[in-house]
Amino acid sequence: VVVLFVAMVCSDGTHIHQCIDTPLGPTPLVSGVCFRVWAPHALSAAVQLQTQGRGGSTVRKMTFNVTEGVFSAFVAEGAPGDTYQ
Repeated sequence: VVVLFVAMVCSDGTHIHQCIDTPLGPTPLVSGVCFRVWAPHALSAAVQLQTQGRGGSTVRKMTFNVTEGVFSAFVAEGAPGDTYQ
């Protein structure tokens, strides 16, 4: 069993968020949303999030896990109902 561990530090530099063994796609967490996509042959990946009712757009570069062929990113600003691409 392979477990993905991605730690991202928030902009305030004080909190660490983890995406541990989350499914592919978006996974809402208490502190934001974890995004995972299977793309073993891609050179890079990013997620763009449109926050609903909170204004603005957030783009995060995704981190690649070579063992799984999966890119992942944690977005603290994310919430259920937001749209992404």
